[in-house]
Amino acid sequence: MIFIYLILFPCIVRCEHIATHAVKEKPNLKNETAGPDVVDVKYFYETFCPKCIKFERQFENAINLLSTRLFIQTYPYGKSKITLKNGKVFIKCQHGRKECYGNKLHACVLKYFSNHTEAVLFNICMMHINGSNDATAKKCSQKFNVNVNPILKCAKGIEGVHLLKYYGEESRKANFERIPFVLVNGAHVRWNGSDFSRVLCGEFKQPPPNCSKISLRGIDNHNGTLGNGTKLMHYKNV
Repeated sequence: MIFIYLILFPCIVRCEHIATHAVKEKPNLKNETAGPDVVDVKYFYETFCPKCIKFERQFENAINLLSTRLFIQTYPYGKSKITLKNGKVFIKCQHGRKECYGNKLHACVLKYFSNHTEAVLFNICMMHINGSNDATAKKCSQKFNVNVNPILKCAKGIEGVHLLKYYGEESRKANFERIPFVLVNGAHVRWNGSDFSRVLCGEFKQPPPNCSKISLRGIDNHNGTLGNGTKLMHYKNV
């Protein structure tokens, strides 16, 4: 169990809304990873939060290094708000309409990619290229060699709205106050800018070979200190 110390300031609130009629949609939650010594990672974020964008560079490195031993679930919703009125769904996003659409793009990628790890990396790609929108989706689709049209159609239509509604319901269950919000093996992790791969490697009973590339010297994941006594992490169940 991990709780990495950091004060994370919430993203600035600027809300808009979208609406449509109600249908039921759920994402593709299939994950390729299985086995007895797998670290579970749940990541709650929104597409235009600066701290989320910064964290995702570390997240991408961790995925590339350890993906075969990680069970990853991501939730592109953040601090958005959903209300239901007269059979319609209203969504308000912290960074306005552009973020509502970006969150829907991410949700649709998770639904339409057959490989979940690649879906997560595709979404990280969009966040790295100046925002999550149609242009970045098309650019990342060239990198990943996928047909982006079903994703764009999903994000522009009723399906994307209700995928976002699903992620909103899951995000409320996590009951977080700030983003990025990360759970590792069920414990809340507050990222402090340190190497996220290093944190994950400390969770394996038998670390995979790639962890040998990362210095774990001095980490004690059970008392929250480095070998020199500097406070790095402590734990809290949620």
